[in-house]
Amino acid sequence: GKLFWSGILFSADVPIRADWRLRPQTSLFAEQSSLLEADLFAAVSPANAYRAEAYIPLVTLEELRSASTEYPEAIRERYIALPTTVPERVLQLAREITRDRTLAYDKAKAIESYLRSYPYDLEVPAPPPGGDVSDYFLFDLKKGYCDYYATAMVVLARASGLPARFVSGYASGSYDAANAVYVVRELHAHSWAEVYFPEIGWVEFEPTAAQPEIELPPAGEEIVDRQTDETASRLLTRFRLETLLYWLSPVA
Repeated sequence: GKLFWSGILFSADVPIRADWRLRPQTSLFAEQSSLLEADLFAAVSPANAYRAEAYIPLVTLEELRSASTEYPEAIRERYIALPTTVPERVLQLAREITRDRTLAYDKAKAIESYLRSYPYDLEVPAPPPGGDVSDYFLFDLKKGYCDYYATAMVVLARASGLPARFVSGYASGSYDAANAVYVVRELHAHSWAEVYFPEIGWVEFEPTAAQPEIELPPAGEEIVDRQTDETASRLLTRFRLETLLYWLSPVA
């Protein structure tokens, strides 16, 4: 298996092409923070079916609330910047939502909660040509679907000094009990927002009102399955050890 960081796709059993927003260093034993900054936005394959393994960090509220705000330069440059055309009332709204919050996680959660109060609606008109999507959603439409929610959260988060990115993919789909699998179809396409936390990585937030809110273990609560309780930095260390053991096993 080949490590594709950020996401986190560990391996796939078919040939794939990886597309990067921020390409990682080639060496798995490079400086760790540089590898955690890597940002994979697509893994494309012509295969009709495939199996993939993904590591999903399970972090507690305590870990997120105590995370540093010393963001790497590459993260600050790419994921906090906003175009100068963002209307002032959008920036002002971001300040109002996060006014009483000092921690990065609390700011992101406040933005998520605010957006979840907007009604979900698929039957909405497109934004006017040349208009700002977040402004249109927040002040004119005041309702919409996942693309609007995710866009607004990314803009409001960046306006609050949080590194954020827009993510498109799929919701969990429908469960096929007979075959014990989830079936994901085109109708399950979904968009959400993710915020970067140093030494943890990208953490997803769900601002769309029609989707269930993401639940995290509260501070101090023990996670039963310790195998899944791994931040991005610990996963990277684990992968390095597994790779090293794999190559050394014939020698042993």
